[in-house]
Order: sequence, then structure tokens, then C-alpha cells
Amino acid sequence: MYSTKKNIRLLLAVMLQHEVPYWVLCPGSRNAPITLTATRVWGDGIANQRGTLSVLDERTAGFVALGLSDGCNAPVAVCCTSGSAVLNLAPAVAEAYYRHVNLVVISADRPKRWIGQMDGQTLPQDDVFGGLVCKSVTLPEEIATEEDEWYCRRLVEEAFMEAVKQGGGPIHINVPLSEPLFEETDEPLPIVTPVKYYNSYGRLRLPAHDTFFRKWTMPQTRRMIVIGQRAYDKMHVEEWNALSRIVEDKSTVVVAEHLANVIQKEDIITRADEILDIWPEDEALMPECVITLGGHVVSKRLKQFLRKASADMQHLHVSLRGDYCDTFRHLTGVVQADNESFVSELSDWYLKRNDGRYEESTFRAEWHRRQQEVKAKASVYDYHTHSDLKVLADVIKMLPEKSRIHLANSSMVRNVQLFDFPNGCLFYCNRGMNGIEGSVSTAVGYAIATPEEKSYLLVGDLSFAYDSNALWNINLPPNLRILVLNNGGGQIFRQLPGLQPTSECRRMVAGEHRLRISNERSMKCRYLSAQERYLKAFYKKELERWADSSQDIPLLEIETKAEQNDQVVRERREWMYTLRDRSEEKR
Repeated sequence: MYSTKKNIRLLLAVMLQHEVPYWVLCPGSRNAPITLTATRVWGDGIANQRGTLSVLDERTAGFVALGLSDGCNAPVAVCCTSGSAVLNLAPAVAEAYYRHVNLVVISADRPKRWIGQMDGQTLPQDDVFGGLVCKSVTLPEEIATEEDEWYCRRLVEEAFMEAVKQGGGPIHINVPLSEPLFEETDEPLPIVTPVKYYNSYGRLRLPAHDTFFRKWTMPQTRRMIVIGQRAYDKMHVEEWNALSRIVEDKSTVVVAEHLANVIQKEDIITRADEILDIWPEDEALMPECVITLGGHVVSKRLKQFLRKASADMQHLHVSLRGDYCDTFRHLTGVVQADNESFVSELSDWYLKRNDGRYEESTFRAEWHRRQQEVKAKASVYDYHTHSDLKVLADVIKMLPEKSRIHLANSSMVRNVQLFDFPNGCLFYCNRGMNGIEGSVSTAVGYAIATPEEKSYLLVGDLSFAYDSNALWNINLPPNLRILVLNNGGGQIFRQLPGLQPTSECRRMVAGEHRLRISNERSMKCRYLSAQERYLKAFYKKELERWADSSQDIPLLEIETKAEQNDQVVRERREWMYTLRDRSEEKR
């Protein structure tokens, strides 16, 4: 019989997979559900180099666990009740930290709502050991959904991986528990697979017998590499040379948005978001193995699609810092390596196991067929209504090759994914936090640092207004171009599912306004305007003046109407959805 507390059951399931051999258990009531369940899983007493033992004093228990870990060269758990009991483990935790001993501290905790309310054995236990542990996590108490279960397991996995990355050391797992404490069930512990960690100390070697890499090289495995945001540098050229060996013979789907800054875009899926908008449930597009490189991915549809994959989909994340990023909720391994080394090794490893040749993947062919259909359909869409999308379509045609494109968040960074840009353009956006702040300031800073290049900032009205102080700068660089799309508020909020377009929502959520930014001409910018009411020839002339100006910084404001933007987005989507209808007819 095991505890009915799901956070306890998930914790112990992960610890089993990480082969924790011993538990040192301290008496107490709040930790009793953990103690009893651990005893029934590991056994009562020590036998066959595994089991549980009881130690009354927490200070002693911590050092007993430390000695066990020293002796068996494996992580050993010590479990205590809440309150001051946790503090008594601090001496052993400090010793383990400075000697890199794998001590796993499990502390039961009272519900947060009772801390500081004169309830017994309560104190703030989150991160109670400070910098003396490799990682400290507090598990969720209520676990009601699959996402809750994933989050709980992820926290435990992160703690174990961080200890490995730091060459060993203590971790702290805090487990809040509410009464009733002693309900039990005969339901078995959940089956979990530990997330593996691979480091690049010395030359990176991919393990020949690893489950992920064996599956990656099997005939007709549905393989996908997703490249997130990256700043472009010379290393990317060498990385691309290695990556191109994988994709050149049509063996792997490579997905990369504009922010991935993959200059050579042949054989790359750049329209994943739009493909999955049209075919959101198509199993023919679902990969079996996914490798992620770089940082954030803009496409919410891609993330949601991969999160719906079956449990046997495997995901490997490559990061120079070895970050634990389970974006798709199927993480099976983390590789701490630079992208170039990993991709080069992966390519060599694949060829060695496939007689020096790649196979043509039907999975890849399916993705590329869909992209060709999407591009062909989108290329003949007529933006007959003045709107944000029409302006972007016109502006992109004016940009020279190898431009530096700076994007604001929200609608702008998403809308540009619908268009192809001139060759060699590089893209920048503050996607680390995806916030509204700083898009103008960041573009100013970049332009100052690269005076020989023209930088083009594409920004919405709210993002511009929020960060317009960036233009109060005596060093404002003349190589900067600013385009502000003024649609009278936050356009993206008008398209959120379930949010009704009431007057309250428009004012309080979307920040509706009737302001123009022409007063920015008082700064070092030369104000331009290309409005719908002007003749088309004048509109084009102003776009050309903005794109090619060599004088003061041109700040071009173009006003659009929110209702027309909504209409164009809706009409364009319906136009693209006919591809789905055509696919269903063929079936």
C-alpha cells in the first residue's frame, strides 16, 4: 500500500529510476506518508545494498546519509518532517556541497497558507539551504491534471540533473502535504523514464547504445530538428555545413523560423505555424524523434502540436549550458554541447550506421509538400484592404538584402512569419521574456554598435509608446530606420480565443487609443507618414524614402484600422483553409 498523495508517488517513481539505493528516515508525522511509502518500496531495513534505516536525530541522519553516499558512490536520500527538523540537516548539507557528495534531502512541509500563522512546526522551507545545494525545488501539493504531473516530475528531474552537471552535490526537494496524511492505495507507482544528461567534456561522443540515437537512425524514423532563436555569428556557418549534410539528402525535417537566422533556407521548413494552423491534427506531420537547438520558438501551434504527441515520442535538447527545457513535455535527454559540435557528431554518427548514405524520408517529403502548397497559395493572396498585413507585405519588398531586422513582440513577431524576406536578412527580437518593453532601446543599441549596417525596426504602436524614451538619446544612430504600425491598440488581444471584443476589453485589455506619434519629430527622427487616404504612388514613395534614406533617422508611421486588420486576418485564414478542404477531398 502506498500513499494516495500524487506528489509523493511521482517523487518516489523518479528516485527509483535514478537508482537511489538507500533512505535515511527521521521520525515525524508530516513526513510519515513519504516514510511509509519509501519503506514499502525500498524495504524495511538494509539488504542487498539497498533499503531504509531510521535515525532519530536529523543532524546525525544527515551525516549517516552522507557516509552512505560516500560508500556506495550513489545518491542517498535523507527524509525529515517539517519545521526546525529541516534546519538540523544544514551541517551535513554544507559538507556535502563542498565535497560534491550526492545527498538528496527530502523535507515534508506544511501547506503554505499556514506558514507564519502560529501553526506548529512551520517555517519558510523553500530554498531554506540557500547556495549550499545544487538545486532546491518545492513540489506542487495539488496534482489534478496531466500537466500538473508533468510539472511535478520535471522539478524532481531538474534537481537530479543539476547535481550531475555540477559534478555531484546535495539537492533539496520540499514536499508540501495537507491532511489527511495517511490515506493509502494499492495502485502501483507511476512508470517514468529518467531524463538523461550528456556532457561535452572533451570531445562529444554520442552513446552507441542509447535509446534515442538508436531510434534516430532507424529506417523511416520520423525525425525533426527544431531550431529556435539564435544570434547570428560565424559559428553558424560551420554549424550549417554540418546540418546541411543531414538535410541535403532529404532525411530529416528541419524547422526554423526567421529568428533562427539560418541564412541558407533551402530544405528548411519556415512556415510550420501556418502549416499546423491548416492541418492541426494531422498525424502524418507528427515526428517520433525531435532535437531542439537554440532558444525560443515563436510558434504556439508547433509547441501545442508536439505536446499532443504520444508518450513514446522522444525529445533531445541541446544547450551550451545544459539547460533543462522540456518545451514539448516529452524530454528524454539534455546534451550540454555547442550546436556545431553536436550537429557535426550527429551527422558523422548517422552516416557510420547507415553505410555512409542518407535515406529519403517520406515524413520529410510530406512536410515539404505542405509547405510548397502553403507558399503557393499565400503568394497569390490579394491584400486589397489596407491593413497591418498589407503594409508588411509592401514594406518587406522595399528592404535590401542582408538587412538587420528588429522586431517588436506580440503581433509583429508573429505576422512577419507569414512572409519571405530578401536574402541574407538577420532577425533580432527580445524573445527571452517576450515582453513589450525594450524593443526600441535594443534596436538603438544594436545600431550604435554596427554603424556600417542599416537596422530596420518594425514595431507596433503600444510597444513603441512604451519604449519611446529610447529616442531621447544624443547618440541616436543615423543607420536606424523605424516603422510604427499604429492600429489604435494591442491588435493581438483582439484575436485571443474566448475574449469578447467589448468596449471594456478594447480599453482595459487591448489598450485602445487614438494617439498619433508625429510629435516624435521633435527628437532626432525625421517623421514620415504613409496613410491609406494618400494616393498609392505617394504611399510607395514614402516607403522608398524610409527604406533608402541616408539622412536623419526616418520614423515612418502608418495607421491602420483594427476592424480592417481583423477582417484581413480572417479572410486570409479562410483563403488558406481551402488547402485543408482540398486535402480532405483527395482522401
